[in-house]
Amino acid sequence: MSEIAPKIPAKYTVFPLLLTAMVMAALFAPLPVAVRGALALTFFLGMGSVLGDALLSEESFVGRAFFGVLGFLALTILVGSGLYYVFRLDLPMTAVLLLSTTTITSVYAMRTYARHRTSAPKEKSPPITLTRVMKTLGGVIATSIATALVIYGASILASAATDGSLRSPWDVVPRMFFVLFFLAVLATVVVAHGNLSERLSLIPTALLVVLTVSVATIVYKIGFGFDPFIHRATEQIIFSQGMISPKPLYYIGHYVLVTVLARLLGGFVAQIDTMIVPITLALIVPCAYYALRKTFQVSRASAAAASTLLLALPLSAFIAPTPQGFADALFLLTVFCAVPAIKGMFPRELIVLLSLATVAIHPLAGIPLLAFAALLVLFSWNTTRPSSAIARVTALGIVTILGAVALPLMFLLNSWISHADIAIDTTALESSSAAMNALGSTPVIARHFIATYDFVYAWKTIRAIVIALAGAAGLLLLLRKTKRGVAFLFGAFVLFINFFLMRSVIQFPFLIAYERANYADRLLELLLFFMAPLALIAAAAVFERLEHDRAPLRIGATVLVAMLATSSLYLNYPRRDKYESSRGWSTSGYDVRAVQLIASDAGSTPYAVLANQSTSAAAVHEFGFKKYFASTKNKKDAPIFFYPIPTGGPLYKNFLDMNAAFGSRAVATNAMDLTGANTVYYVVTYYWWDAKRIILTAKKESDRWWSVDDKDFIFKYVKK
Repeated sequence: MSEIAPKIPAKYTVFPLLLTAMVMAALFAPLPVAVRGALALTFFLGMGSVLGDALLSEESFVGRAFFGVLGFLALTILVGSGLYYVFRLDLPMTAVLLLSTTTITSVYAMRTYARHRTSAPKEKSPPITLTRVMKTLGGVIATSIATALVIYGASILASAATDGSLRSPWDVVPRMFFVLFFLAVLATVVVAHGNLSERLSLIPTALLVVLTVSVATIVYKIGFGFDPFIHRATEQIIFSQGMISPKPLYYIGHYVLVTVLARLLGGFVAQIDTMIVPITLALIVPCAYYALRKTFQVSRASAAAASTLLLALPLSAFIAPTPQGFADALFLLTVFCAVPAIKGMFPRELIVLLSLATVAIHPLAGIPLLAFAALLVLFSWNTTRPSSAIARVTALGIVTILGAVALPLMFLLNSWISHADIAIDTTALESSSAAMNALGSTPVIARHFIATYDFVYAWKTIRAIVIALAGAAGLLLLLRKTKRGVAFLFGAFVLFINFFLMRSVIQFPFLIAYERANYADRLLELLLFFMAPLALIAAAAVFERLEHDRAPLRIGATVLVAMLATSSLYLNYPRRDKYESSRGWSTSGYDVRAVQLIASDAGSTPYAVLANQSTSAAAVHEFGFKKYFASTKNKKDAPIFFYPIPTGGPLYKNFLDMNAAFGSRAVATNAMDLTGANTVYYVVTYYWWDAKRIILTAKKESDRWWSVDDKDFIFKYVKK
C-alpha cells in the first residue's frame, strides 16, 4: 500500500499568494510611503519565514524567520542580478523578479516539507525566582541606559554635522561622545556578562555597531569619501531608467537590492543605499550569539559578552556605503553562520546562497567566500567508499588551488577584456626577502607619553596579531568539536595566498601610487574578518571561565572590552593627532556651490574641469554622469568624464600638471585639445599647501576668475 503524501500547509500556498498581492500593491499602487514600507516589510518577513521553515525546521520561529529573510534577500540579489544582465531592472522586471523569488521559495518549501516535519526543541528557561526577576529588571534598566546613551551619542554627532571640508570627523565631534560610547559599551557588557538579561543585551550591541560605522554618515552632510558618490549616481540612473550603459561587471548585486527596495518605497535611493551596510553589519550580532550558543553550548552570558567584541574589530571598511562594504559585511555574517554549519547544525545550502550573493555584490569578497563554502561542503561529504574518498581529496585540492589564485586570475582576465594596464612582477616569487618586503611589516608606533593615545595606538599595532592568535586558539577549540573545522584552515590559506599574490605579483600601474595596494589591503581585512568568528570562540571560552572567577577579574574584563571598543571606534576613521594625520579632505558645501556656479556660467557650452577629487565628487553628487568626451588623441580610449576621476585617466593627469604649473594656460590648452572642449575651468581649494601661489599665478593666466566665500577659487580658460 503506497504511503499517502502529506497535505501541504496553506502557509506554503495561500500565504505566499497573499504576500505577493501585498508586494504588488506596494510596487504599483499610489500608496503612502509608510503603507508601502509596511507591505514590503511584511512580504520579506513572510517569505523569509517560509524559506526558514524549509531550511531550519528545527529552529525556533525567530531563528527560522531571521535566517530565512537573509536567504530570501540573497535569492533576490542573485535572481535580480541575472535578470539585470539579461534584460534590465525597470518596474515590470522588478515585478517579475519578486514573482520569481516567491515562486522559487514556495516550490522549494513544498518539496522539503515532507522531509522536515520536526518541531523545534524548546530551550529550557531557568526557574522563575525573586532573584531572577530582580536580575531581569536590572538587565532591562541597564539595557535602557545603554540604549539611551547610544541615542544621545547619535544626537551629539548630529549636532556636530557640517558641510565644511574636514580631514577627520573627530575635528568637530566633542570628546563627550567617546565618554558616552565607552559607558554604553560598559553597560552592555554588564547586562550580558552579569547574568542580568543576556539576550536583551544584543539590542544595544547591535545599535552600538550601527553607531560605530555611522559617524561619517552623520557628521559629513555632503558625503564621505569618493566612491559612494559614484555608486549612488549609478543607482539613481538604474532606478530612473532601469539600467546603465555599459552594464558594470561588478557591484550589480548591491545595485539590485537598492533598486528593488527603492521601487517598493517609491524612491529614497540615497537613504536606502546609506542604511544597507550598517543594518547588515548589525545583523552579525545575533549571528555571532547564535553560532556560539549553537556550536559550543556556552552560556547565554558568555555568548552575549563575546558578541560585544565585534566592536573591537577594525571596521573602517564599513564606514562608507559602498558595494565593497556591503560584500564585506555579508562575508563576515556568512563566516559566522559557517561555524555551526561545520558541525552540520546549520544548512549548508544557505551558506552557498549567501556566498553566491556576495559574489554578485563584489567578487573580491565573494570569490574567496565561495571557495570556502565549497570547501565546507566537501569536508562535510561523508563517504566510506575508496573511490569517493579519492574524488573528495581531488576536489579539495582543485578548489583550494583555484581559490588561492582566483582573484589574480580574475584581475588579469578583466584587464584583458577592458584593456586596463595590469602588470605581473614575479620578483617576490623568486626571492624570500623580496616576498617579505612586498608583504610589509607592522609599523612601530613611537610613544608620546599621552596615556589615552598610547593605549589606542598600541591596540592598533597589535590588533591584527591578537585577532590572529585568538583565531588560532578558537580553531583548536573548534577542531576539538569536529575535525571538519579544518575547512577554516584551508579557507584562511586561500585568502592568504590571494593576498600575497595581489600584494607582490599583480601590479596596477594605471592607479594613483597610493591606491595600488588597495585591493591587497582589502584582502588582508577579509582575512581578519575570516578569523573573527574563531577569535570570538576563544573569547567566549574566556568569558565562560570568568563566570566562576572573582568579581575584580570580571570587572577588569568588562572595562577592557569597553576600552578596546572605544579605541577601535576612534581608529576606524581618518585622524589628526600627534601620532597620525590624515591628508584627505571631505567634499564640502563650497565644492557643491563651485560646481553649480561653473555649470551656470558655462550654460550650454561644452566644458571640462580640472579639480581635485572632492570637487569631482560634488559634480557627481549634483549632475551624475552628465557629460563625457571622446578622446581626440586615440579614438579607442575610454570616454573621458568632464571632471577628473582620481583612479587615473588623462584628465586627472592634466589636473596634476596644472597644479605643478601653477595654473598655466598651456596646460589648460592641453586639456582642451584632449577633450575637444573650448572652455576649461580650474578649481583651487584654499587648504592646498601651495594654494596662495597657485591662485596668484592662475589669476594672471586665466580669462576670468571668482571665488566661493574664499574657499574654492574658480579660474576660466577659453580657447584662443
